[in-house]
Parts: sequence; C-alpha cells; structure tokens
Amino acid sequence: MGTAADPSSKRRLMRTTDEDDVVGGCRRGAEDRISGLSDDLLHSILLQLRDTAEAARTSILSRRWRRVWAFLPELSFGYDGSESVPAAAAQAHDRVDDALAAYSAATVNLLEITMPYASPTGGVHIHTDRAAPWLRFASERLTGKLSLSLPYDDGAHEEEELLLPQCERVTAIYLDVTCTLRFQLPPAGGAVFTALATLEISSAGVDGRELERFLSTFCPHLKELVLSWIRITLRDGDGDGDPPVLSIRSDSLRRLDTSAMGSFKGVLKVAAPELRSFCPSSCGQRDLDIAAPKLSELLWISPCYDPARHRFAESGRHLRRLVTSTSIRHAAVALMRRFDIVDELNFEVSISEGAQDYDKYLEDINNLSKCQVLVVTLTVIKHSLMSTLQHLLMKCVGIRKLVVSLSYTMEDYPCKASECPCGRQQQTNSVVLDSIEEIEVKGHDSKHKVELVRLLFKCSTMFRKRVAIVAYTNSRLNSPHGAHKFGLHS
Repeated sequence: MGTAADPSSKRRLMRTTDEDDVVGGCRRGAEDRISGLSDDLLHSILLQLRDTAEAARTSILSRRWRRVWAFLPELSFGYDGSESVPAAAAQAHDRVDDALAAYSAATVNLLEITMPYASPTGGVHIHTDRAAPWLRFASERLTGKLSLSLPYDDGAHEEEELLLPQCERVTAIYLDVTCTLRFQLPPAGGAVFTALATLEISSAGVDGRELERFLSTFCPHLKELVLSWIRITLRDGDGDGDPPVLSIRSDSLRRLDTSAMGSFKGVLKVAAPELRSFCPSSCGQRDLDIAAPKLSELLWISPCYDPARHRFAESGRHLRRLVTSTSIRHAAVALMRRFDIVDELNFEVSISEGAQDYDKYLEDINNLSKCQVLVVTLTVIKHSLMSTLQHLLMKCVGIRKLVVSLSYTMEDYPCKASECPCGRQQQTNSVVLDSIEEIEVKGHDSKHKVELVRLLFKCSTMFRKRVAIVAYTNSRLNSPHGAHKFGLHS
C-alpha cells in the first residue's frame, strides 16, 4: 500500500480536467472563498460526509481540491444494501483499493471499512486475499481505530484465512469476519500490538492456543476484550475425556465480554488482576474459573449459575454493579447469595401466570442483595401490576434510589388464580421507605407510569426523607429536559 496509485485508479476517484475547475457552482475565474480555507478546515468539512469515497469526489471542484481528501485524518468506507448487487459490490471493493492506493498522508487515525452484505446468490463474497492489503495498510500507517466488517456468507468460506499483521500503533480493533482469523506473531515474542487497548472479534474462527498467546504476550496494554459468536478450535483437556480449556491471561485487561461465545462448550479460565467488568456467556454450558480480585461489575444473563462450576476464587462478596433477572430465577438467587452486597442491583422481573410463579417472585425479592440503588425492569407481568410494585416497594428498606423501568407495552393481566398473593392488596402504611431519596420511573407505558406515581403518593406518609420522583416522558427518555419531577415527604 506504500506504492503510488496507478493512473486508472486516479481517474476513477477524481475525473477532473484543468478546464473544468468548479467551486460552489462557479467556473474558474470566479471568486473562490472555500478553496482559500486552510487544509485543516477543509478536512473538517470533508469529514462531515462520513464517507471517504464521497470526499474523493470533491476533487472535481478545482485543482486546489484534488489532493485535499488524500490527507484526511480518517478514512471511512460504508456501504448499505444498495451495493448488494454483485457488480455494484465489486465497485465498492475497487473504491477502497483505489482510495488506499491514492492516500498520501504518512499516518491515518481511523480506518473503517464495512462491505455490502452478501446477496442471496452469494455473489459479493470477498475473498481474504482481497481484504489482506487493507490490513497491511493499517499495519503500516494506522495510529488509531481499525474496523473491518465483511459480508456474511452462511459459513461457506470459513476455511479461508485472514492474517492480522503486526499493528504497533493501532489502539482499537473491531473485526467482524466469517473466515478463520490468524495472528502474525513473531517467534521470539515482544509486544507487537503495543498500543492496542480495545479488541472485538465477531463471527470469526480462531485457534484457541494462538489466541491465548496473542492476548497474554503481545497485547501489554489491552483494556477491553469482546469475543462474539466466534468459533474456537482447541485440543482436549489434560486428562482423558476432560473438556478443552481456553485460558485468557492479561495483566492489563479491565473488561471482558464473552456473552455471545455460543459454540464453545469447554472451560474458560481467566487470570486478570485488573479485571473490573465481566459478562459471561448467556448459554451457561461452560465452566468458569475466574481469578479477578478487583471484579466490581458482573452482568449475568445465563439461566445457570452453579458455584461449583462457576468459580470466582479471588473476588470478594461486594460488587459495584450486578445485573441479573428473575426469569433465570435459580441463577439470580444463587448469585445474590454469592455477592450479597451490591452498590447497584439491576434485575429484570418476569412473572408468568399462576399463584406458584407469583410466590416465586415474592421469594426472589426476599433474597435481594443489600444495595444502595435498585434498578428494576418489568417485562411480562401476568398479575396485578400495582400489587407487583407494592410488594417490591416493601422490600426497599435501606435503598437510597429506586429505578422502575416499564416495558414498551405493559398489559393488564387480571390474575385468575383465586389464591394468588397478587390479589391481596397491602395497606400503604405498611410500606416503610426510611432511606429512599430518589425514585425514577421510565418507559413508554404512560398509563402505568401514572398509576405508579399515584401509588408513591399514597405511600408518602411513610417517607422519612424528602423524596424526589422523576417520571420520564416517552419522547425524551432519560433526558432531564423530558422529565416530570415531584417532591414528596411525610
């Protein structure tokens, strides 16, 4: 990519002549104030186009503009469904090749390439030898973020390999590819990805041992790692019949997300002394052995949590934030026993029909971790919503802030079970909110938001402090300019 551009590629990008200089709709000779701006200002204007191919077309304006785009600090190539026709998609590939060949600056801060999705006939598949030069360009000249997304092809080309070359100055890498991803690693070691802080790999196949070596040896400053729907090839464990083990070791890693590592059924071992945030797989079918003494945030959406299989050996009982759900009831209760002190507890409530499920809900909220902030998202509640909320409020003793988020379409489900606890309305004076200072009500369900605020007004005699209630409007959700605020106190 360091070679000069060939004449045909220049013509495809520029298409201008000395006699056809046009700026602002005026022929040459008219006053041209835009071209008199500094290169930095012109770069700022062209970056607003959000597409380097479009920026290159400004070359037709005048000779002054011919090379302006070629020194942009960011290169972005994004294509939508309009390029799904094979011929159009091939032109998209050519435009990337031409632009990178004609680029003149020594370094670039951003390289973002999103190719068109495959057509039903698979005619736009990009072979890895076509994308490899784009990665070599990044290796040689990129000093910031690399993002490469190639079309999905239903796994038809998984056997193809794409080599990620050494990128000493790249700070973030996002790869969404369906082929097998390999890492160019020197045999003698050394930090070849010295500046890399964020790595996200999606859809690719990887060799587990190669990935382990890459993360533990060649990324000394990696802070965030996301592995999403990747296919991991690993040899079996040490003993006969032992499951394969993937080991992630990093002295710098702070956030790890393996929530969508769907196909891996082995053991995931993590040794990360600086790890703060962890989101494990949602399938819950693999064992975990996590050594993270500074762990402070756990996002658990798996239906399975078994302390014997999911081990947090060096983590304490206190978390800054725990996210879980009553829809994975046994896992949620077990997690809240393991981490029984949480600054912010965030859980989703879903209650099916029948008195038995409502009894389980009451049991779950009796086992809430001790927390300062409680965030509750109500999804499918096939019982009296106000009774559900009232029982929840009764468990808010010691909580400083309560956030209630209603799903987009909360329906009224009159419970048909005659003995269901949801039919037993509690006296509002039995709700004691002695520590609460703030309540937020979110969601698009205006009717139930109003009912909840009314319920809170009824409970106001039991507030021990002045309580600020914020009900967000539909159009300005989470915005302070779209909120109704109330003050309540006993």
